[in-house]
Amino acid sequence: MAGLGIVWLVHAETGSFGMAGLVTGAFAAAETVVGPQAARLMDRFGQPRVLVPLLCAHAGAIVTLVALALTGAPVVPLMAAGLAAGATVPQFGALSVARWSALLHGRAELAPAFALETISNDVAFLLGPALAVLTATQLHPAAGTVLAGALVVGAGLAFATLRRTAPAPTAVPALDRADARGPGTLRTRSFATLLVVGQALGVFFGSKQVSVSAFADAHHGSTVRAGARRLRRPAPRPGRNGSPDLVQPSHAHDGHHGIPTAAGGGRFGRRRALTGCRGRPVPLCSTPAVRNETRGLLSVDMPPAEPPGSS
Repeated sequence: MAGLGIVWLVHAETGSFGMAGLVTGAFAAAETVVGPQAARLMDRFGQPRVLVPLLCAHAGAIVTLVALALTGAPVVPLMAAGLAAGATVPQFGALSVARWSALLHGRAELAPAFALETISNDVAFLLGPALAVLTATQLHPAAGTVLAGALVVGAGLAFATLRRTAPAPTAVPALDRADARGPGTLRTRSFATLLVVGQALGVFFGSKQVSVSAFADAHHGSTVRAGARRLRRPAPRPGRNGSPDLVQPSHAHDGHHGIPTAAGGGRFGRRRALTGCRGRPVPLCSTPAVRNETRGLLSVDMPPAEPPGSS
């Protein structure tokens, strides 16, 4: 969610998806490198003691990033702010797992608790990017980033107040000489394999945010903005018999490429789904006119035929 918010914020202010990708990449890289170190501090000193200053730093970094973007700052300060914002993001997934493990250690309820945690994370993973894009494109370019930061800070502070469920601080054990002489966990082949796979997944998900946004913006301006404009269109006017006009030209196109696009299909679906002023649904292919237009939307765009005798 924060990544997409930063993408749309930086792109809206600079007009460059390349610069947006650099800032988002700095955010993700800092989160990847610093996140485990922050989690290690929480294990040692306790989650509440580390969460509060970390969240305060994250709020300041988000405010700085938004201010720099809105004032037209160059890419280097934006990347520095992105690094600071990413480095101060708490790893809530790991913190929550640690709490469940401390509360339900050795009990049968631990597996269902982990399942609930996974479902909650999946729902947030689906809804978060949509909320970020909607707010950034419909309210203000900075709204998605501000919303993501507010959710992190608000949820983190609420998390920090739940001291009863927080696991007790544990001292980090020192390695003995035998372990120090060994290869160590970080140098094993299995860990290296997991690291490579994790890096590949990170590159995929990170690049997808920028590439898909750039593709949609280049080909359709913004699918979210276009969809919102269609939803705000007034209802179709009744025809002669009280029903909306069922016949429209079948060569709906975007005005640039001369081919049928989703704009024509969206307009078709919305107009055919209502009759009269009561908004009662009807079968979309109940009349020959509708069936013919459906076929026309799937055919190559052709100009309307000239009336007889016009030449």
